[in-house]
Amino acid sequence: MECNIIPFDDCVRLISQFVEEMNQTALYGTYERMLAENYASQNIMIKFVIYAYHEVIATSSRAIEKNCRRGINYMYLLGSWQVADHTTIV
Repeated sequence: MECNIIPFDDCVRLISQFVEEMNQTALYGTYERMLAENYASQNIMIKFVIYAYHEVIATSSRAIEKNCRRGINYMYLLGSWQVADHTTIV
């Protein structure tokens, strides 16, 4: 998702790029893919959690779900995927 509202030097862009470049082989080897095809991948879930802890505002799965519906930075991380239910957020 290209979002011109978010400044190019905003930390959400850095977090997204960092997670994209991570070697997640061990992570995917440990956890089964439980999410439906329409929902965000585990890769995106990691972005949510890292960003939520960076913001130090709300790190519960319910708060992350709510922020995905309302916060532009979370929507940026979500891209074109549907918001996952709080029970599927890591």
